[in-house]
Amino acid sequence: MAKNEVYYPGDAIPLPVPAGTKSGDPVVVGTIAGVAQEDRDAAGNAPVRVRGVFKLSVTGSDGTSNKAIVVGDKVYYTAPVGEAPATIDVNATTGAEYGVALGAIASGATDAVVAEIPVALKGGI
Repeated sequence: MAKNEVYYPGDAIPLPVPAGTKSGDPVVVGTIAGVAQEDRDAAGNAPVRVRGVFKLSVTGSDGTSNKAIVVGDKVYYTAPVGEAPATIDVNATTGAEYGVALGAIASGATDAVVAEIPVALKGGI
């Protein structure tokens, strides 16, 4: 191992995450998209996996209307408002790029009808 290597293999790194983050939650820190591997600690950090494919709740919405999601669509992380959880959707207007859908969601899926599909993270840092 090189003496200057900080994290190996570099796909899970400790990052400051939003309050209330639990293991398995999608997170975005700056432009870094990932999934928390543990609950947020008292210092406000959690190890975050920044590469891989995860089964996540995704909403068929672009922020204003219902949209179908097909395999290969970019998905976005829409930050929570108040105490609401973050949303993974196709809202490119207010969302941060998060990854690529590896499953489909039919048109008409709303915030009340969320599907769990595999999502490939956008590829690390």
